[in-house]
Amino acid sequence: MRVRDATASDLGPLLQLVAALFAEDAGTRDPATDIDWPRTHGRSYYADLLDDEQALVLLAEHDTAVLGFLVGRLHEPNPLRPGVSPAELESMFVDPSSRSSGMGRDLAEHFEKWAVRRGATCTTVTAYAANTSARRFYRALGYADHKVVLERPTQPT
Repeated sequence: MRVRDATASDLGPLLQLVAALFAEDAGTRDPATDIDWPRTHGRSYYADLLDDEQALVLLAEHDTAVLGFLVGRLHEPNPLRPGVSPAELESMFVDPSSRSSGMGRDLAEHFEKWAVRRGATCTTVTAYAANTSARRFYRALGYADHKVVLERPTQPT
C-alpha cells in the first residue's frame, strides 16, 4: 500500500470514493445532505482543490487500485484563539475492503506531517455523532472532543 498526492488524472477514482463516502456517511446520517453532490459539483470542487496551495488531496492505493482518499486544508488563524494555526481533515474514506489495514492511519499521518511542515499547530476533524466507528478511529489517532454542535429543526410559530 502507498499514499500519494492526487493529480488531475485521478479525478475519476477520487469522485467514486467521494460518492461512496456521501452514500455511506451523510446518506445514512443526514437526510438533508444532497448525496448527488459528488456527481453534480464534485469534479470542479476537487479540481480546484488540486490547484490550491492550502489544500491537500491524498490517495491510498493497493497495487493499482485506489482504495482511499483524504482531503485536508490549512485555515487562517482565528484572532479569538491566538497562536493556533489549524489544519482541518475535511474528509476521508477508505473502501470497506481495506478498513483495519492501517490505510486510514497512513492517510491521517501523511496529512498531519504535511500540516506541521506548513505551520499548523493543531489538526481538526468533524464526524457525525452517530458515526461511532469514525469517532473511535479518530480518538485512537489522538483526537479529542473540542466542540459539540447541536442542531434542531426550527418550529413554525
